[in-house]
Amino acid sequence: MSNRDVVAWNSMMSGYGSHGECHKAIDLFHEMRNSGTAPDEITFLSLISSCNHCGFIDEEAGLKEKAANLRTMMRQKGLTKLPGCSWIEVKNKVDVFFSGDSSSPRTVKIYETLDSLGIA
Repeated sequence: MSNRDVVAWNSMMSGYGSHGECHKAIDLFHEMRNSGTAPDEITFLSLISSCNHCGFIDEEAGLKEKAANLRTMMRQKGLTKLPGCSWIEVKNKVDVFFSGDSSSPRTVKIYETLDSLGIA
């Protein structure tokens, strides 16, 4: 990688995890830390997702202490999981929607449309 910022590291970890290469994702995490790049909430999400894809979450389900330590470390670093987010473009205007957010002036219309489609 020529530009080794946190986004590049996260992308690589996520890619490895998605393809069952969780050991490589974990190795990359250690390499990232050694390079001086600070992890962010997406880094931890990528690692957890990678471990889940490889079945590590099931294998380690009994190790609640490690999970609690990870959550504590994230809290100490001021990291929080961001809510799910979607972007949609309609008539050259981009709307951003967050999971559980009903502040959009189009919320009622959106849910009416979803309901009419049998999705809501």
